[in-house]
Amino acid sequence: MKRQKPYILYSTDTELLAAPHRDDVCLHVLCHDGEFSFTYNGTRFLCRAGCLAIVPRPDRMKDVAAGPGLEVEFVSASQDFLNRQLPANHFGIGGSITLWHNPIIELTDAERLRISRDFRRVGERVADEDLTFYQEIMGSILLTMMNDLFEVHIKRDAGVKSTDRKGDLIERLRTMLVAGEPRTHRDVAYYADRLSVTPKYLSNVVYRQTGSSASRLIECYTIPLILESLKNSSLSLTQISDEFNFSSLPHFSRYIRKHLGMSPSEYRTTLQPSNALKK
Repeated sequence: MKRQKPYILYSTDTELLAAPHRDDVCLHVLCHDGEFSFTYNGTRFLCRAGCLAIVPRPDRMKDVAAGPGLEVEFVSASQDFLNRQLPANHFGIGGSITLWHNPIIELTDAERLRISRDFRRVGERVADEDLTFYQEIMGSILLTMMNDLFEVHIKRDAGVKSTDRKGDLIERLRTMLVAGEPRTHRDVAYYADRLSVTPKYLSNVVYRQTGSSASRLIECYTIPLILESLKNSSLSLTQISDEFNFSSLPHFSRYIRKHLGMSPSEYRTTLQPSNALKK
């Protein structure tokens, strides 16, 4: 089966930076010289030379204004493809919360050079779409980039802990997801009940704090877990379906097709080099 190519863009074009962005991508912008500003969630932000902007919902950026002499490079990539590269225990929720409220991170010279190398590596390989293992190659490069981004992001947020009720609610949800609860529970209502709030309240808090729906946040932790199991050839699809508490194998298959664009068996086929080379 021919796999759909993920959306990945590398550019240094400042005009593209100000153009409308898709709602299903994450935008990473490294400012080398000059400055640019934009409004995000009702707040005006300024990204100067030596700063990094990570915008989980770039479709919500408004009034992007470039200053004189602006030099940037940026990577925009599908959220779903990025999430599939991450391990089940990742920085996703914590990062989403703080970036939603402040997407700007100041970098040291060494950090800026390291991230620039990551970005340029994406740019060097993004056009190699004819390669059989294109997704694997780009996934590996993007995972390296994300780990370097997590490094500076965690450093910025070190010691910052939300003390309000909503922040605590999100942190408790994150703890449950990291602990592997999505293996058997993917309904928002389940987590709301465990957290002693209504599903509507939990959904509203998650959206206001991260810009993402509660169900999407749960999926961000579920998909990596399922992919780990699918890569284990000793497990049958029925066993995996049962392990993740799906009501039936067809239900499991529909869930995977929705998120991967292919059935579980088709995904497994793409993991086999001999089959991939036939495409």
